[in-house]
Amino acid sequence: MADIPESNEERQIIRFHVDGTDYETHSTRTWRARKPWVPTDRTLVATQIPGLILEVLVKPGQQVKRGDGMVVLEAMKMANTVETPWDGTVKRVVVEVGQSVAKAAVLVELE
Repeated sequence: MADIPESNEERQIIRFHVDGTDYETHSTRTWRARKPWVPTDRTLVATQIPGLILEVLVKPGQQVKRGDGMVVLEAMKMANTVETPWDGTVKRVVVEVGQSVAKAAVLVELE
């Protein structure tokens, strides 16, 4: 891979191996120092992609742990399970089976 200078910023090479292929990429000091993304409201769980709600796996009052499935969403002919990003209690389920949702639509509210 060619070494391309980057306006006096220190470069860090990152190498990784996936499915039999070696990859190499670079990160800059600016990228490493960026402010991490933090959700603005940790009580709302939203979808990252538009799709159709196939199944709702939780109900109000249910205790959930990080990684538990909450909703199954079909997008691009694939079923995607939206997981709980943190521990909590389901306050309200905003969607229902058969509903189409846009990107960033709120699916579940937690307490």
